[in-house]
Amino acid sequence: MKIVIDWLEQYSDILETLGVVSIVVLTIGAVLSPKLVSMIPVDYFKRDGTEEDQTERKHPVYQFILKVVRNLVGLVVLLAGIAMLVLPGQGLVKLLLGLTLLGFPGKYQLERLIVRQKGVLDGLNWMREKAGVALIKV
Repeated sequence: MKIVIDWLEQYSDILETLGVVSIVVLTIGAVLSPKLVSMIPVDYFKRDGTEEDQTERKHPVYQFILKVVRNLVGLVVLLAGIAMLVLPGQGLVKLLLGLTLLGFPGKYQLERLIVRQKGVLDGLNWMREKAGVALIKV
């Protein structure tokens, strides 16, 4: 018992930081996830990934800024999803949300692989149902 107490005292700073990060990630996930999930088009996971990006028709500066912002938000959500694999939260759902925002080769195949995992599609549709949005079908 003394060994455990000594270990907790020795790593108390790290444990406190992990606790704060866990609370922040959980809070951000609870606020941001339902909004992001409700924005996913119903047929998104049925697309082949070759559709024209709607930002291509906009001004190049706007297009660049939008891509940077989307990738930054996607990276934050993806990292939160990775953290939620070991912390409280729906890690796979957050990983999927982060991936949908990011732009990289092979993203559509990876998204489909994740959405087909047990519980991921159910979690997405549960959030969409709460938001009053049509359910996703794969």
